[in-house]
Amino acid sequence: MQIKSLDNQLNSPAPTSRRGRTRRNLRGSLCTVALAVLGWALPIVPATAQLDSPSPAGGAGGAGQGTSGAPGVPGAPGGAPHGGPPGGKMPAMPPLPVLLGIADFLIAVDRPFDAEKIYKLVLMMNPKSAVAQQGLHRAKIAESPSFTALIHTYRDTLENRLTTYGGGPTFRTIHGNITLLLGTGYFRETIHADKPNQTLGFLQDFINDRPLGKSTVNLILEPRFGKYEGYVFLNRTFYAGAPDRTLFNFKLTYDQVPGREHYSVGYMRNDSFIQSDQLQFFAPETFYSVESGLTEDIASIEIQHPIARKVDFQTTYQYLAYSDGNSRNLVRTQLLYRLQPNGRAQMPIFQVGLQHIYDDTNVFGVYYYTPQNQQYLDVCANYIFISRKFKYGLFGTYPVAHVRGSGDGKYDPLATLYAFTNYQISDRTELYVKLTTAKRTGNAAAFTDFVFGVNQHV
Repeated sequence: MQIKSLDNQLNSPAPTSRRGRTRRNLRGSLCTVALAVLGWALPIVPATAQLDSPSPAGGAGGAGQGTSGAPGVPGAPGGAPHGGPPGGKMPAMPPLPVLLGIADFLIAVDRPFDAEKIYKLVLMMNPKSAVAQQGLHRAKIAESPSFTALIHTYRDTLENRLTTYGGGPTFRTIHGNITLLLGTGYFRETIHADKPNQTLGFLQDFINDRPLGKSTVNLILEPRFGKYEGYVFLNRTFYAGAPDRTLFNFKLTYDQVPGREHYSVGYMRNDSFIQSDQLQFFAPETFYSVESGLTEDIASIEIQHPIARKVDFQTTYQYLAYSDGNSRNLVRTQLLYRLQPNGRAQMPIFQVGLQHIYDDTNVFGVYYYTPQNQQYLDVCANYIFISRKFKYGLFGTYPVAHVRGSGDGKYDPLATLYAFTNYQISDRTELYVKLTTAKRTGNAAAFTDFVFGVNQHV
């Protein structure tokens, strides 16, 4: 077959004729390009990616599998060091089906410019490859600007309600994405003094059923340079009847082995400690925190490191400085064992393990969540699947032991679930859903946060 013949040709000893020297130069150039393009991708996708990739005959198989930044992805040997291999020997190029599978995967994780390079590389070797031509067409579409429209709702047992909707464009570059989102809606806390867990029930006559209009302007930057990834979130929130506020999130990550080893530092200003780079628009904790303009500045450090072939360790430390002068320390540690993938498969990724959390606030506060010397141990699990058209993930925790805390800051832990799913209904249109929920135990509040959106490429 043509691809197999060319692959054998590129990896066979070069004769000493002029034609042989040309062939040898072509082999060296293609391998150099391949190593430059795949320097970060090869650690993500195992060498068995051809099992789920398009076949050499050009038939379409499943997408190349892997996850960018997903917990527990199996590692594989990386590319050659910068400047080429020692001794002048050029390593063999990955088989073409592997290259095509990796390119499909890169589109799935929103890295279309890297995918484009691989498809062009394949077409240099086999200009008639229908699979590579179709893939290059998809990559070009994925590089184009897109528009997001979404609706977001939040509700908890303290009767906080948030309903917003909005949207905006995303522009993609070879070094990352730029997103502008505008939103509008309302925040409300409906208080009933006779209802369980209503710590603010005595304020019923003052703020019952009083909605606050809310509008936001948001800029998100996601730069990438080699193994360094940045995240910048800038937000201006306007309330009708409460102080306006400026929120932000700056995060820098060194991604040594994607999915298994990374180091991050961050600094952000939130109006809910649950907000993060994954949950930017999570609702404020209480009506009081909105009316008072309460925010918290959070400095954080995060480390994820493999300690065995199937065992990953991750820890996060956060220091919270509240605008009212209070402070808080939060330490989260996970130890996870990877049950899947097995054998030559790449998906799904399934991890189980334990999570320990230590949470201590300096001064107990009535109007927002302030645990003191609280500790709890959770059983946790992560399940992720990524393909060309369909992506989904589940992340859950369930408490098995806890210390409720000291003083007035005693709380019971929550059983939590975070889920996402994305479905590509066409090359230009994607639907997505995010769900975050927690089940109440004891006097801890329960909540549900739901987002539905559409991404449309122009």
